[in-house]
Amino acid sequence: MVYLKNILIFLIIFLINPLVKKNKKSTKENDLKGPIALPIIGNLFGLRNDTYSIMDFYHKMYGGIYRLWFGDYFVVSLNDPEIIREIFIKNYSNFSSRPFLPTITFGSFNYRGISGSNGDYWKRNRNLLLNAMKKSNLKQTYDNLSDSVNSLINLMKEFQSSNESFQPDMYLRKYALTTMFKYVFNETVSFENKIVQGEEAELIDNINEAFNFMTLGNAGDFFKILQPLYYQYLLYRGGCFNRIRTLIRNRYIEHRKTIDIENPRDLLDLLIIEYGDHSDENMISIVQVCFDVILAGVDTLASSLEWFLVMLCNNQQIQDTVYNELKETVVGPVVTLNDRPSTPYTMACIKETIRLKAPAPFGLPHTTDQDIIVKGHFIPKDSMVLINFYSLGRNPKDFPDPLKFDPNRFIGSTPDSFMPFGTGPRNCIGQALGMDQIYLLLSNIFLNFKITSENGKKLDDTDYVSGLNLKPAKYKVCLEKR
Repeated sequence: MVYLKNILIFLIIFLINPLVKKNKKSTKENDLKGPIALPIIGNLFGLRNDTYSIMDFYHKMYGGIYRLWFGDYFVVSLNDPEIIREIFIKNYSNFSSRPFLPTITFGSFNYRGISGSNGDYWKRNRNLLLNAMKKSNLKQTYDNLSDSVNSLINLMKEFQSSNESFQPDMYLRKYALTTMFKYVFNETVSFENKIVQGEEAELIDNINEAFNFMTLGNAGDFFKILQPLYYQYLLYRGGCFNRIRTLIRNRYIEHRKTIDIENPRDLLDLLIIEYGDHSDENMISIVQVCFDVILAGVDTLASSLEWFLVMLCNNQQIQDTVYNELKETVVGPVVTLNDRPSTPYTMACIKETIRLKAPAPFGLPHTTDQDIIVKGHFIPKDSMVLINFYSLGRNPKDFPDPLKFDPNRFIGSTPDSFMPFGTGPRNCIGQALGMDQIYLLLSNIFLNFKITSENGKKLDDTDYVSGLNLKPAKYKVCLEKR
């Protein structure tokens, strides 16, 4: 009996102590406010479903910056553009690191590459990648991009002429894969077949699976006692990461054998030249940099394209306005980047889609190296810091009636809170290329086709969480020749 009583006392103390610690009222005015955190799990239980809507609710309740507990981790959610810029531009050196979590450790191959690395190692990789991208043959890059656009448009014409329904998801991912493979490896992925199969389909599946592993809220990431076991689980189940890296490593080896330093063929050649000596560590760094570029370039791009088709299919009047603008502006049979300044409404539709359906609602987390006070708010050392892009794009202060799809918000000027690719030195390096890929494909699609749902009803525009991204449910559309 005494034994059971002692166990009960221990359990009460074990549960009460973290409850008090995580929810104690501070007398300091600059301490962050946030929802009540449960013992041990903190706020993870409340976020198990519909994470983004709940975080948006907390934003409305606690303001532009608030705190949560994810298991053992003190988390700061940023929802105010001024605070975000203060942190990631003026104080970026204190917030530039990634937290040590099993998912990031595994996904970045032990904090290598560009997305997950830290400190001087990250700075070196970023600078070398930027140098390589600046030296890319822009004409060749955009000629290749135009070829990929034309190939997909021609495939869609086959669906249209045969009156077949078109399911965009796999083809948009193939488009993203095609553009990235040509840019990184100078390899052409064919659009000849209507069915995406073989190595291409397998690679797309591996990329999707890898992104799903990066989902925010994995319990194994946030409980330190579970982290070693969760890392072993990732080693056992995360074969998709290794398969993608093996594919890249094989191409690295082949490029090393055939490279002409005076005539680099692609981004991989340029990275090999920039990194210099051919040490094993440099090889691992280059492979991981390519891994990061391809993963972000395929999944995020494809998700944005899918959402755009959903939004314009559900808003036929807006779709017609886009078509009329393109028809009146574009001289030749295809839209080029030279047409972009003359098609502000089309660009506004793209921005409005990205606002409402953020490509990466939280991105990757940051961590604080030291205690700091930002705009009167105290953020302790080792906090996990998230930019809530989802709430930024749905703040009625900046975007009245935020759930309404209204491209006119972006005619004339862009609100300061529109920062879907981040801000400061750790923003998305490939955002300019990504926007070019989106504009060229979507403008040419809507110049050629009127897109409607199969049954005449609106498509499901519910947000479905998939790894770091929001994706729509799978859908089919009908293509009508313009």
